Amino acid sequence: MKATDVSHFPNDIINAIFREIPLINSVIQNEPGERDFFMKYSRIFEVQPGDVIIKKGEFENWIYFLLAGQLLVYPEFVDHKKNLVCYISPGEMFGELAYIRELNRNATIVADANCQKVIFMGTDFSAFGEIDDFSVVTISTKISFYRSAVKINRKRLENLKIDYPENELVLKSPGHKSFSGQPGTMRELLYLQDQAKTYAKYLHKWNRSLEIDANYHMGKGKIPIDLIKSLMNGS
Repeated sequence: MKATDVSHFPNDIINAIFREIPLINSVIQNEPGERDFFMKYSRIFEVQPGDVIIKKGEFENWIYFLLAGQLLVYPEFVDHKKNLVCYISPGEMFGELAYIRELNRNATIVADANCQKVIFMGTDFSAFGEIDDFSVVTISTKISFYRSAVKINRKRLENLKIDYPENELVLKSPGHKSFSGQPGTMRELLYLQDQAKTYAKYLHKWNRSLEIDANYHMGKGKIPIDLIKSLMNGS
């Protein structure tokens, strides 16, 4: 696996990549100074087809964004020919569920052997610090992250209830309570963190009951191929 600090690439290429990643684009639009956080704590990874990217049982605080290629997800990496449960495509985020729940990885992710190139960006979210530590990122950035997590987990659960109406978890899914306090405060941040963990917990139960990958999407779509070419030429 080849890992290169984001700061080693030309600014125009990195800016273009950041714009294609919904979470990062949203954060930087709200807080332009947060670009420095992603520049400092992110890396671009290039792996060979068939390489294992994440192993079930490992613990880390990195969150990843696929830029090129395709990834395969296995809840148990024993007989991987029969145990594939999900694909991850360009534009999708992965690895975030374990971070939210503060647990070990619960799936193994492998670079598709049929791809010529597999490239993704990873950001070390341990630099976020404790929930009330704003020395590295602002409260606005943390609120944006957890708000996105709540929204996407909730949507994911709603889709599962529609797709599998007979599953007993339909009746056990959490309700959603709107925040009624002042926005942009510590109270809102704690509320969103709690909501994100609640939805992530229930999503994990659904995933295990259906053997579906414990991964939700911040956004789908293909990263423009010209950006990937520029990225590789600049490395």
